[in-house]
Amino acid sequence: MGPGTSILIVSCDATSRDRVAEVVRRCGFQPVLCPTLSDARALIARGLFQCVFCSDTLPDCNLASALEVLSAETGGTPVIVLSHVADWEACLKALNAGAFDYVACPP
Repeated sequence: MGPGTSILIVSCDATSRDRVAEVVRRCGFQPVLCPTLSDARALIARGLFQCVFCSDTLPDCNLASALEVLSAETGGTPVIVLSHVADWEACLKALNAGAFDYVACPP
């Protein structure tokens, strides 16, 4: 796999990370997993990602902050929010905060 074929998955829930990683692998991409925004920032500094999946609940920040940081540090790479709450208001909130898309998790 060359540069830009990796997908970053940021979630403190190991089950969600693993399920999303399984789907990403089936689509031909290399998943890179991490549990916190701090870990994600370190990975972003070292590589390019095609896309970022980010949980709406992280132990080290809120969703709006995570979207802002991820979008800025990846150069505008699409950030898709993973949520355990399938709620229209939560979806709109994520999209208004800068998410590319909103997916109920686990997929």
